[in-house]
Amino acid sequence: MLIFLLFQLVYFFLYLLHHLRLALLYYYFLLFLKVISHCCNNHLIIEKIIKELLFLGYDFSFKGTKYLIEVIEYIAVNSMQELYNLESQVYSEISLTYKVSIHSIKCNIYRATTEMYYRCEAEKLKQYFHLDKDEKPKTKTIINTIIY
Repeated sequence: MLIFLLFQLVYFFLYLLHHLRLALLYYYFLLFLKVISHCCNNHLIIEKIIKELLFLGYDFSFKGTKYLIEVIEYIAVNSMQELYNLESQVYSEISLTYKVSIHSIKCNIYRATTEMYYRCEAEKLKQYFHLDKDEKPKTKTIINTIIY
């Protein structure tokens, strides 16, 4: 999808090259560079999220892990400081992307997190999430720890 978007932008840039004045062309060229920069930043965010989830032992064959990556990326890109309700603020947007119910997203993330909890060492989780006792971290805790 990123490559397709870049090709469209290059085509658009070439169109502008032939039909618009130099000042306007310069403006669109800067806009083009900004979009490319934004795409690269998103890629770096996704890489960091994947690295952290791998460290925790998430299984990437689960849909919930993929949804969790999308949720964390959405929150990071949109600079959402306060998460009061994941279902109404974030899951609803992700559900539109994947054309599944909010409940399905929530349950799949819960299942992937439960599987991670049973696979991961208790001490590793306690240190990573700054927990006092051996307990499964909540989704908001996971998101906030990875982002911030």
